[in-house]
Amino acid sequence: SLFHPLAPARILDTRQPGLAALGANATLDLQVTGAGGVPPAGVAAVAVNVTVAGPTAHSFLTVFPTAEPKPNASNLNFVAGQIVANLVVAKLGAGGRLTISFRGKKYPYSSANSEAYLEL
Repeated sequence: SLFHPLAPARILDTRQPGLAALGANATLDLQVTGAGGVPPAGVAAVAVNVTVAGPTAHSFLTVFPTAEPKPNASNLNFVAGQIVANLVVAKLGAGGRLTISFRGKKYPYSSANSEAYLEL
């Protein structure tokens, strides 16, 4: 496969109106092909910058191909209140999509959540 660089583009930002922060133990399927300059077909993997902002508890986030088993590893680890990013190279799954899994730690009277955004 060949690497084809693209101009940076944000394809997900849960801080935008109409979108919600990722809640505890949430998953989100994200269409990548056809978004942010990514061709609609013929793409095997992408390099994305994954960022969390304002998590309410320490936790982790995993990015993996949609419709495939979630790996037993994290792509981004963070603590409460932190803004942190990491570069992730991920294979695309079914229909050119990625799944983002946010593993929040649940507490008796609250649950972790975080804003998230992905940039190509």
